[in-house]
Formats: sequence, C-alpha cells, structure tokens
Amino acid sequence: MGSYAGEEAGDQSTRTPIPTRPFLVREISILELARMIKRDLASRSEIVLEPYETHYPKGFEDTRRRVPDVSKAQKTLGYVARVPLDVGLGRTLDWCRTTYRVSLAS
Repeated sequence: MGSYAGEEAGDQSTRTPIPTRPFLVREISILELARMIKRDLASRSEIVLEPYETHYPKGFEDTRRRVPDVSKAQKTLGYVARVPLDVGLGRTLDWCRTTYRVSLAS
C-alpha cells in the first residue's frame, strides 16, 4: 500500500496518494499564473500588464526573474512537492471560495 498525505493526522477521509516520483519544479511567470487563476475562476476580468517603470523609480534595480531552488528544502526538511501546481491552485481557489464565501457571477 502506498503512502498518503495527511496520514499522520489519522484523517483517512482526506488522504491523498503520494506519487512515487515527485513532481518536477518548473518555472512559471506571474502572467502564466494569472491566466491559470482567471481560467479556473472562469473570470471575465482583464489581465492588465503595466510597465515595470510604472511602479519603481528610475534607476531602481530589482531581480526581475526569480527561479527558486527547492533542493535545500528537499535536503534539509525532506520536502518534496506532491501536488502539481494546477491541482494545488484549484484546491486553494476552492478554499478561498468557501472561506470567504465568494460566489462567482454566472
């Protein structure tokens, strides 16, 4: 029998099978994430792109691209991603709908 997320808590009603091969961490842009959220919410909202300089003063330098390395979390904490982004995002949006009692306009 395989391992299950949530098994430690003893709540078998919400057990999620843990895959034997963890999901690969992939880079995703904020725009791609915004599109996923818009799609999952069936939103008609417009995604507005604004120039970087609109929100930062001239000459300000910031890292425009971040690619986190989760290998330290894997080695130190034993953390391995077990839920793909699209599934986790869906669960998070469902939780927000329930928690904040947001209804979607049809």
